[in-house]
Amino acid sequence: MCRFLLYRSNHELPLAPFLEKFSLMAERSRSPDGDRQGDGWGACWWSRGRWEGYRSLEPVWRDSWRSVPSGTHLVLHARSSSFPDQRGVVEFNQPFFGREGSWAFVFNGLLRGVTLPSGLPGRIGSERLFALLGVYLKRFPPKQALEKLCELLGGRVREEAALNVAIATRERFYVLNKYSGSGEYYRLFFRESPEGVLISSEPLEGLELDPLPRGRVLAL
Repeated sequence: MCRFLLYRSNHELPLAPFLEKFSLMAERSRSPDGDRQGDGWGACWWSRGRWEGYRSLEPVWRDSWRSVPSGTHLVLHARSSSFPDQRGVVEFNQPFFGREGSWAFVFNGLLRGVTLPSGLPGRIGSERLFALLGVYLKRFPPKQALEKLCELLGGRVREEAALNVAIATRERFYVLNKYSGSGEYYRLFFRESPEGVLISSEPLEGLELDPLPRGRVLAL
């Protein structure tokens, strides 16, 4: 399981403090089997009409890069590779970007025995899920596209311990928090206020967050 964070503000502000909180959370986090999110990380922010980003193979808490600019939008993802032979490839690190940078995608989950439609591009599961979501986004608005993805996977997965997916556009975040396993680890948290929206895989130091409703897609 990976960890992610999405933040959107109604006014420009320094985003580096959110990266620091996320880095501390990822360093402390442990999955139920003791795994860490140390297989690289990525960040993206909204700039000049599109998402722009950074990726690294270093664990986020060891990477010296902290040059995230001030702005209004930020998406962060710390990766825990499902298989040893899928480590060490920076392109596997999320966020992924669709439609010329108009939307960003992050995913963390634990799915076993997944059968996806044939012909989807991608070398790893998250890339193929991203590709499938892109197909739906050509036909449906984001909330409905994410619901279609959830519906299809429900009939094509042998075991679904967790399925957490988020789409970030300039205007909204669309997020699904679905799990049958450990609520303490798989649950997402959020805060929505007049100042903005924050979604995180775990509570963040110094911030009050509420558990995200389970099993349905929200537009925030």
